[in-house]
Amino acid sequence: MNMRLQLQKFHVKNIDFADQTIFQDGTLHIKKDEIEALLAEDTHFSKVEIELAHPGESVRILQVADVVEPRARRDGGDFPGVLSKTVNIVGNGITDVLSGASVVVLDECGNNCGVTHDAIGCVIDMSSAMADYSIFSNTHNICVITYAAEGVDPCQPNYKIASKRAGIKAAVYLAQSCRNSEPDEVEVYELPPITEISKGMENLPKVVYVFNFYRYYLKNEYAIYGETYPLLPSVLLHPNEVFDGAVVNPYLNANLASPATIETYGIQNHPVIKELYRRHGKELCFLGVIPTVAQAEVNSVTSQTNMAIKLALSLGADGVVLTKATGGSPQLDVAEFAISASAFGIKSVLLLDDIAGKSPDGEFRANGIMYSDKRAENIVNTGNVSEVFNLTVVERIIGRPVPGDHGELTRSRMALVGQGSQLGNTRLIEVEY
Repeated sequence: MNMRLQLQKFHVKNIDFADQTIFQDGTLHIKKDEIEALLAEDTHFSKVEIELAHPGESVRILQVADVVEPRARRDGGDFPGVLSKTVNIVGNGITDVLSGASVVVLDECGNNCGVTHDAIGCVIDMSSAMADYSIFSNTHNICVITYAAEGVDPCQPNYKIASKRAGIKAAVYLAQSCRNSEPDEVEVYELPPITEISKGMENLPKVVYVFNFYRYYLKNEYAIYGETYPLLPSVLLHPNEVFDGAVVNPYLNANLASPATIETYGIQNHPVIKELYRRHGKELCFLGVIPTVAQAEVNSVTSQTNMAIKLALSLGADGVVLTKATGGSPQLDVAEFAISASAFGIKSVLLLDDIAGKSPDGEFRANGIMYSDKRAENIVNTGNVSEVFNLTVVERIIGRPVPGDHGELTRSRMALVGQGSQLGNTRLIEVEY
């Protein structure tokens, strides 16, 4: 039996508050008190507030921890391991998608902002020049703001994980509103079992995608099917699982130790997987997805690489596409795979951003790539996440007030959500003049 995922897309042209949560004629109407009460059932919260932000508004969203596209499976089992303890089969069946809408999860940074960000945290500007670069400046955003219950520390992991769960819960609740409507667009993703996948494609190169995950998670946080893995064994994911809630972004990617260059929305709309699907049967044979976890120690990098290569060889892969987790050192994880896999005749293409440093004259001239090896030189560069942008004055703020939050701000690209991605869904490219 083939794994067949049908994404029914409903194009959201507007959002507002109303007496009923329903999708009608391109508008997502939201019953504010209902969704707030639903999310506030979590005992970590004293209350939850929902605010809306529209493209072109003079609005700045502060303290962004994650962004989730509203999606809901017709037969339930959404985000297995996150919203339920049971791991249901996803990647097969029908899933409704509110395309053009986003759930933005806010978090009180407190002392957890670290040195990368201040109390303003990661931001989305809905207007100004920066709106041309961020995909989330052009979506209708439902912002989820949580407040800690008495005795709950908002800087502790349990609260932050609860905030992320609230955003995912909101995404499912909203997507369920369109079940009585006809979709504007339908996307179908289907692959046969691995034993049959290459039939009729014997002359095409067989390609696997290696998806490198961030290694830092909060205790008991979600990653793949609700679990975190310090060292991932050889696992094959069907690409449809990635689209359908099996994988979520770690909290620490967006709001503490690493640049905010992957979000759950990007995983749900994974551009590499979509492109491999588009070329499947024409230019290549797409075998599936191998997840790995970025490591801190050399021997762990080698061990993780060897397990992933072993699986790629078992699948008969001729080539791989690699993306890395956020930060600098994961470059070494994907490079190690490319270098070691070349000995087995497997060719690699790497998608990398770089974290280029400034030279004494203030220009970004220092090399932001941490390795040099011809066996890993097929690189698609997605730009420099250290580049600095100047944000203009805005009229309204969503999030916890911070002195100066309305005014002009200087932020690095890594603090601007939706302006670039390790996964390739970016509007920016690095150009040498």
